[in-house]
Amino acid sequence: MGYTHYWIRKPELDNVKFALFADDCKQIIAESERMRIKIGNSVGEGFPLITESEVAFNGSKSQEAFHVPQAMDIQGRHCDDRYPGMYFESITTKHLPYDLTVTACLIALKHIFNDGVQIYSDGESSDWIDGKLMCKFLFGYGLEFKLDDE
Repeated sequence: MGYTHYWIRKPELDNVKFALFADDCKQIIAESERMRIKIGNSVGEGFPLITESEVAFNGSKSQEAFHVPQAMDIQGRHCDDRYPGMYFESITTKHLPYDLTVTACLIALKHIFNDGVQIYSDGESSDWIDGKLMCKFLFGYGLEFKLDDE
């Protein structure tokens, strides 16, 4: 059974803001690991990839990777009709433990890029409470987060 989160974004995100996002993701992943949530690279092994131009991680080998590059390759992709110039991304977490890490990182993405990112989910904002609380604990923001379709 799937449980998917979706985001719509510009093909190129501001470098300075992306570096802030990557730093927040590092802290979210470190906190997740302290909570014994296994986080690896995009195939679920080794270490997550977090640089000033890319964030990629996975909870295990058999799950989808969370991947947010600062600049997307848009070749062969289509813009979202509702948001011209913006592109669709998604991840299915199946409510697995790394969903907490994913939702917290998406909350950070929305906080830092604000209207430059639209976030949706198969769940409701109330399903994101753990991610909200993690961001509040680490950064002082997050409780105000709402999905863009609510």
